[in-house]
Amino acid sequence: AKGTDQSVLEKKDSPPDSIIVDKKPTNKLQEETSASSATKSFWQPFAIFSDEARRENQHNKNRISTTSYNISFQTYGYSLADLSTNMTLFDSIFNNSDAPKTSTIAWPNLTTAAFYEGRLHSGFRNQMMVFTILILDTVQKGFGQFLLQSVLMKDTYGTNMNVRFAGIWDIEHWNSFYPQLPRLVDADKILHDQWENNNWRRLKNTTTTAAGEEVTSVRFTNADNSYLTEKPHHPKGFGKQSYLFLQYLRYAKGTGPYTISGGRHPAEILMLTSALRPSPFIQSIIDEKLQSLTTEVQEEAINYNTTRTSSTDTMVYNNNNASNAIEYITLHARVEPDMQKHPLCPLVKVRNLTEVFRFMETKWPDPPAPRIFMPVNRDLLEREGAPGVWKKQLHEKKEVNWIAVENLKALNDARDYGLWGGRVKVFELGSNMFKETKFDRRRQIAGAVLNFFVSVNAKIFIGTEVSTSHDLLATRFYRGLMENYKYLPDGLHDWTPPGLDDPPGFRC
Repeated sequence: AKGTDQSVLEKKDSPPDSIIVDKKPTNKLQEETSASSATKSFWQPFAIFSDEARRENQHNKNRISTTSYNISFQTYGYSLADLSTNMTLFDSIFNNSDAPKTSTIAWPNLTTAAFYEGRLHSGFRNQMMVFTILILDTVQKGFGQFLLQSVLMKDTYGTNMNVRFAGIWDIEHWNSFYPQLPRLVDADKILHDQWENNNWRRLKNTTTTAAGEEVTSVRFTNADNSYLTEKPHHPKGFGKQSYLFLQYLRYAKGTGPYTISGGRHPAEILMLTSALRPSPFIQSIIDEKLQSLTTEVQEEAINYNTTRTSSTDTMVYNNNNASNAIEYITLHARVEPDMQKHPLCPLVKVRNLTEVFRFMETKWPDPPAPRIFMPVNRDLLEREGAPGVWKKQLHEKKEVNWIAVENLKALNDARDYGLWGGRVKVFELGSNMFKETKFDRRRQIAGAVLNFFVSVNAKIFIGTEVSTSHDLLATRFYRGLMENYKYLPDGLHDWTPPGLDDPPGFRC
């Protein structure tokens, strides 16, 4: 320990989540500190481990005397003596400290939070609402990292199997926003020694007393509040989905512990505007499809201008936006059987798809765009409304869901013949876009992500207060896309009128 400040080395009773360094450390998101300076500060007490010394110690791990080392490496439970005699341990922690911030390698000078349940469930946007609260709680509690393996997503309405979060989202891009957002990192066997393939809640610790008696205890006896306990946990697990979802609903209404003066948290706004985006693979599917539609509409416009017989013909193909990309309306019509049967907000529901089409054609006698995108779960409609299904039910004298039958027919007619008398074509995307791709067995969740981001970029968005349309609405609001409408039993209503400071939350 020559040359090392003894005041640094001989502290055994420091707070559990402190790393003893040459200045007081912090577990808060370091808004003004670069990763390089934080790493330099962190490793200053370990300066004796030069590259040359480390190489020599590979041949003789006991060469460095450890008798006078009592440094408290509390966050991860290792002493300097442990590091000096275990080069695998030392190399793991040392190498992690040099990882780029955009990587998913955990930094040793930041504590890591994790989702206690280990898996998100329910519909896609419900999963993301829970993830939002997890991130806001991570920021609020001062953790600098969040464990990716603890937020497996669910292929809801499809295989119901797990999907890696990093397979769906662009994690490198997200991590570029540190320290405004916590880094999303992979589990590290050294830094996260209590995480073992998501079985951590059930694992137990066995210790031996001075008398030689083995004592077994649950590793996470109070995981929801582990960040409040004195005993360090690696990572720190918290949160149950049902509770977090209710917290999001409160938050979206401007109440609860995560708002900022009744408004949205800056971390969530950053997520909605830029930080959270699809993985490069999913984004490439989106780009390819929209480019194909743009080319299709441009060809139609050329043919239209060539063949129209009168200057009074209605122009649908005015597509003079600056990017020359396709303009389209997104209609998020929640008329599938699951929403039809849901008991929430019955007075503001519109269950009939034909009615919603009539609302649009009444508001705009001339269509405002040449295409309508409909992110509808066709699979759910077909399970109860397909001809083969309802005819069999009639034959067996079982109850038929006639609303689903009518809605499926209306959807098929719109797809095949268009709306506004055939002047506007309807297109669907969703899970079918991922057939015979690496998401072939997880198509529902991948399709939901695709539908969401295609919907976000529409010229006009039409949705309902009863579903997660309000979540998509918030994304458009913070991106400055303000032509948004909600359908109610009496027609379409402006959803984002001038003068709003925050997007409307879930209400009915």
